[in-house]
Amino acid sequence: GGIKDDSIVNADIKSDAAIALSKLASTPAVLTGSTNNTICTVTAANTIQGESGLTYDGADLNISNNIPQLLLTDTNSNNSYGRVRGNGGNLVLSADVNNATGSSIINFEIDGSEKARWDTSGRLLIGHTSSINSYGAESQLQVSGTGFANSSLAIRRDSADTGAGAIILSKSRGSQGGVTVVQS
Repeated sequence: GGIKDDSIVNADIKSDAAIALSKLASTPAVLTGSTNNTICTVTAANTIQGESGLTYDGADLNISNNIPQLLLTDTNSNNSYGRVRGNGGNLVLSADVNNATGSSIINFEIDGSEKARWDTSGRLLIGHTSSINSYGAESQLQVSGTGFANSSLAIRRDSADTGAGAIILSKSRGSQGGVTVVQS
């Protein structure tokens, strides 16, 4: 008895039918480490391994580990890759982690067009794609546009008191975040 090699081609099998793994391959694959909704990988030894840290329930793909991460490798540009990582409750979004390309950006697109980007120098550019030198400075936050609405910055406070929104400009002669008084 059993299934003869190459005897079944494009055959329908009843959903309640069982086929022994030994009848499907000369060196059958064996499933190990399986739990519900576990995604499986195949090893070089023809073993199907359930990955305990990678599950899918039909709606959510879950990667669980000490520092879970998703790598996106761009094979068109020196194998540079982006990474999304969870670390201690923080979300870390990284571009060109291995510095294979250089001058990388993190780009935000909506409806197929760029709305903002962080450039390689850490500047947030809104409304344009490259840093603009304004009066000798390439500021860390740049908003640029061709009209009032897309080239303005609004700061508003909605409260039932006399307080207003504010822009605070300050200077210290100490270290970053320091409070050393500036003297003339």
